[in-house]
Amino acid sequence: MAAHQLLSKGIPALCNLLFLANDQYPPFEKWLVNYSHSLEWKPDGWVARLEELTQVKEVTFVELKKRKAVFKGLYHEIWGRIMGEEHRETGLLELNALEAVKYVIENQPSVEEFADKYDSKHLGYEVLFKLSDIIVVDGVEVIRFNKKRFLDEQEKGFPGFLEWNREMLGHVRLSRS
Repeated sequence: MAAHQLLSKGIPALCNLLFLANDQYPPFEKWLVNYSHSLEWKPDGWVARLEELTQVKEVTFVELKKRKAVFKGLYHEIWGRIMGEEHRETGLLELNALEAVKYVIENQPSVEEFADKYDSKHLGYEVLFKLSDIIVVDGVEVIRFNKKRFLDEQEKGFPGFLEWNREMLGHVRLSRS
């Protein structure tokens, strides 16, 4: 029952995201669903899918999985509209991490330069921790992305990474040469 309730509490956030995708200010929460019907762009079958999402027919795990699938489908379509289809399944935190990874790949910054641009905690996150090395060059700690390690992991499908990080790493393009 609690999981169903939490899923239902996500519906206003989903509607807010739809307003964002339409470059519109959202109305007060009590009007979000109603006014969402009048937006210019909506995912196909928005009304029917939203109705399916809002109704809890049975308080079962099977019903929860069905509602979750509808929610995720709508979320990914709307997010893809906002961020681009190639990032439809990449969350905001992963997009931020992807930006940090690309920065390291392209710039090989010192730890200090990295900390000035990003929170130094990013270095402890799974992707940079597993795929980068901190080496000393001319007395300065430099972050080097380990291309060979990345390509070896990529070939295996990144089995040692969390699902959302595997998806995010799919956006990193490096050649074998």
